[in-house]
Amino acid sequence: MVFGSDQSPTAHAVEGSNGILTYSVNLPARGEATLCFLIVGEHQDGVDAARSRFKSIVGRMSEMLARKEALYRDQILDGVKFSCSDPAMNEAFLCAKANVVMSLMDLRPGYPAPCLAAGFPIYTWLFGCDSLYSTAGVAAAGFDDGARGTLEYLLHFAGEHKQGAHEVARNGRLLGWDHIQETPQLVAVCWKHFQWTGDRNFLAKTYPVCREIISHALATADKDHDGYLEGPGLMEQAGMGPERIDSACQLYATFQSLAAMAEALGESGVHNYRHRASELKRNFNRDWWNPVEKMWACSLRPDGTQTMDDFWAVVFPQQVGIADPDKAAIVLDRIQKEWVNDQWGFVHQWKPKIAGEGVGVVHNNVLAQTAFAYGRPELGWRLLQLSAEPPLKERMLGAFDETMPGGGDLVQLWSFGPFLECVVEGLAGIRPLPGSHRVELFPQLPRNLEWFKLQDCQIGQHRLKLEQRRIGKRITTTVTHTLGGAPLSGRFWLSGDADANITTNGRAVKPTFQLIQPSGMERAGMHLELSVGQKLRIEREDF
Repeated sequence: MVFGSDQSPTAHAVEGSNGILTYSVNLPARGEATLCFLIVGEHQDGVDAARSRFKSIVGRMSEMLARKEALYRDQILDGVKFSCSDPAMNEAFLCAKANVVMSLMDLRPGYPAPCLAAGFPIYTWLFGCDSLYSTAGVAAAGFDDGARGTLEYLLHFAGEHKQGAHEVARNGRLLGWDHIQETPQLVAVCWKHFQWTGDRNFLAKTYPVCREIISHALATADKDHDGYLEGPGLMEQAGMGPERIDSACQLYATFQSLAAMAEALGESGVHNYRHRASELKRNFNRDWWNPVEKMWACSLRPDGTQTMDDFWAVVFPQQVGIADPDKAAIVLDRIQKEWVNDQWGFVHQWKPKIAGEGVGVVHNNVLAQTAFAYGRPELGWRLLQLSAEPPLKERMLGAFDETMPGGGDLVQLWSFGPFLECVVEGLAGIRPLPGSHRVELFPQLPRNLEWFKLQDCQIGQHRLKLEQRRIGKRITTTVTHTLGGAPLSGRFWLSGDADANITTNGRAVKPTFQLIQPSGMERAGMHLELSVGQKLRIEREDF
């Protein structure tokens, strides 16, 4: 290691493992003086190489610092911007974007493109599971390239080995396969990436791989031909059966995604994939629901009997929409009462007493996203507030830790990635729809939040600004289509009472009822169509 400044020291010394440099500085009255320091490390070619690098950089420090500051302004302070009446949430959102920038690693030529590390300082390489929970939020926050590079590298291994990779070393070597659910989850996440980015080249390259790996998984990991994949899942415990709830849920999401991919590309198979999703949903609600416990099983044994392991995985059927609406309501009620403690949030596994039990930050984010999707903004907001605490706590300032209380990685991909998704798609309710130039909006304002604003939200070629405020006894939502090559169409869903004296741009309207996904519940809403530059103002009574 070589370290020093752009000025010569007046003295230097080495004492044990400490290197000491002493400088003389002239400090004007009411003025300032600057010392710029540079630290260069070299672990392969020795101190001479480090010294050479030091000399080549030290004269350009101001230029390089200015370039780095500009990069941070562009990627963290600009782009997708969020603000609200809760200052801590504003800081956490900026921290989450900074965590994306910190986690982007360029390991070429070992890796074909820059991608996202799973965590720092422990897991500084590519993990399938962590990435698959995170790339949608990273893309929603405007970091398309990092999300795409991560998925493309996972697809590279999927194409070679016919299943989703669990872990890839920093030199690009595949370390192994652990979780069977990563194969279908990769497919669903690739479809979501297309929804956010509109990248048809990515979709065209992705679809054949996704179709092949699911065919392979069904042929090799469903030996009893009951429609459920067999193999280790995200959560393991002695006595569990070979079929896991997370694999079943991700397979349902995959059939839906493959149908949408085929439709978008004009390929055959749309009806077949949708039929398989419908059949899987019907069977799942029969096989995995325990009417006595009023809860989902976490696994099925070879004879079809259930194991009730009480993992946080019981949220997945609601998250992907495979749960029947009546069962989903029962489960979410129970989770809120029995799985969420006041101190940290959504615990890993239910116990008779969960007070003080720590949580994974990803648990809170997944449940918060699901709560917003089911029109439960108070639960969603409380969990989102808890997820916002780690970067503002005492471990590493600004870093989204892996667990609460702190533990594991200081910077954890599947902590900040889903957090970003939960703000953009959960709270602000911005959800890209299949096909070009389509979006649905389901913003929800919790009772203890006065306002929020999301700016420069990117949906393919389009940019949106959405603001929601509580003004007196009314809630006002203002949506502006700020950039795009065509009008944006879709549906605006209403939270609260459908008879709440609703106006759009000052005119009274009567909403209509339709099924909203993923909950499958009937909800009031209205058609929207926004040309570029057009603004929509929706007002309703606040209850």
